[in-house]
Amino acid sequence: VIMYGDEITNAMEIAIQETLRRRQIQENYNLKHNLQPTIIYKNIKQTTDINKDKNENIESFLFSEKQSPKNYSLKKLQSLMKKFSKKLDFEKAMFYRNLIIKLEKEKKQKE
Repeated sequence: VIMYGDEITNAMEIAIQETLRRRQIQENYNLKHNLQPTIIYKNIKQTTDINKDKNENIESFLFSEKQSPKNYSLKKLQSLMKKFSKKLDFEKAMFYRNLIIKLEKEKKQKE
């Protein structure tokens, strides 16, 4: 962790000490059990993929079959998107933006 500041505050000092304490516990455990830490290589999932999964879950939670997002007007969805972005709730704003894009694509495909 990289911390920036002109001086170390009490909260920073507590966080640093706690990190050192936990690191010591981990090192003792590794020595006791003859473990050598190794690097784990993983593919990083695209944040858009993560958000796509999250958006699908939000969509199924927010809308029942009777209350499909397709029944909402684009203006209503846009106003919800703007409302959440003004509240700085960017996850919900992004959800509505993606939903608008999805519905616009579906609309174009039908035409």
